[in-house]
Amino acid sequence: MPIAAFFLAGGRQNLIDGAYIAIVLSAIFLGTYWSSVYAVLSGRHIAWGLLFLLTPGALASIDRMVIDGMMTALFAGFLVYAKREDATKLYVVLALSALTRETGLLLVAGTVGAALLQKRFGRALLFGTAALPALGWYVFVRLHTSAIALPPIFAIPGLGLVRRLLTARTVPGRVWDVVVPVLDVLSLLGLIASLVLALWWISKSPREPSAITIGLFVVLGLVAGSPEHLVEAYGYSRPLSPLLLFVMLQAVAEGFWLALVPPLLVSLSIATFFIDPAWRIWKALV
Repeated sequence: MPIAAFFLAGGRQNLIDGAYIAIVLSAIFLGTYWSSVYAVLSGRHIAWGLLFLLTPGALASIDRMVIDGMMTALFAGFLVYAKREDATKLYVVLALSALTRETGLLLVAGTVGAALLQKRFGRALLFGTAALPALGWYVFVRLHTSAIALPPIFAIPGLGLVRRLLTARTVPGRVWDVVVPVLDVLSLLGLIASLVLALWWISKSPREPSAITIGLFVVLGLVAGSPEHLVEAYGYSRPLSPLLLFVMLQAVAEGFWLALVPPLLVSLSIATFFIDPAWRIWKALV
């Protein structure tokens, strides 16, 4: 997205910030639009697309201008075009998602995997090329920048989640010292329940591109278990925002309203980051 903002601003430094904000806002719009389309395709009211605004990716993008809103939006587009079997638009979404974030490659892998399972080998080869722009960009960056050592985030599947549930986080303040640990537990339980719900729904159509992609996100959610990664919902929920959106939209499509609770519990922890700035704005106004 920073590169896109650079080109949108025509390389003019004074316009890059505005261009970046415009891209983030367009991601919020597109995510809501595609989520609404998916709701309609599932026989539900168009207004259910507003659920996109409650995903961790959208909330974090509104709060801190991160790329997760765009990634989640592109995933919503992926769901729509995979359901419609619109190959041209699906290819564009796959290429853009891989360029937006490394987890976008999971969408490519899911689409290619589905084509292979359906023995549509030409389709698999075609959609596999959607990853080439991103891979080329990764090679370019690697050749022109110094490598930075990243802390390991992977652990034995599920171990990190269990370990985090048994670890309380302390935050200064009489109220937050109680509220934060409770929200942490609710968020983690919501994430675990969302993983289970996702597996349940994709088991009904395991050969579909969306099913395989969500399966890969479930694996990511289970193995990304380092303490640093799981310290707060702001860290672990953003990469899994597409999965949480999927659970929300499927809950709406199936009319299983109780299934909305788990992903919204995760979003609740993200929403707490809006309290302090909102309070400061309120104090300034009054």
